[in-house]
Amino acid sequence: DVDLDVPWAAVFAGALIVTGFALVFLASTGNRAGLVGLGITLSILLGLMSTVQAIGDISFAGGIGEKTEAPVTVDDAAGPFRLGIGDLEVDLRRVPFPAGVTEVAASVGIGHMVVIVPSDVSIEATASAGAGEIVILGDSQDGVDVDWDFDEGPGTKRVVLDISVGLGQIEVER
Repeated sequence: DVDLDVPWAAVFAGALIVTGFALVFLASTGNRAGLVGLGITLSILLGLMSTVQAIGDISFAGGIGEKTEAPVTVDDAAGPFRLGIGDLEVDLRRVPFPAGVTEVAASVGIGHMVVIVPSDVSIEATASAGAGEIVILGDSQDGVDVDWDFDEGPGTKRVVLDISVGLGQIEVER
């Protein structure tokens, strides 16, 4: 089993340069429609890769699609809950939170995350978004490289959320 670490940005850039030279070379023949399409496709791919690299590391662990996590024990609530691309819902309303602190971790590479916390539990959150929006109990922050330390205040039962999205939105609600 060979694991190759391919520098895809360099490969696409090189292919775009070769495509440009081919367009110049074949300009007199008039047969260049396929090369124009290839050049556009390579340019779009390079643009997307540059955007993802500018945002930072995006983890695609956890698959693609819609995922609902509804733990029923404190141990199960710890996670970490992960989704690569799509919609992740972490519903904590059935967890019998004890007095004290319970930590919960969740992340989405690209997409949307909703964390639902029971009304009798106070919330402390360390939330981050490479690019997007974070909404916690109706308050929001958005932009690029958003880091938000939220603290609802003291409570006998307290959930500490470590939540992140690479590109997308996080919502914490009751």
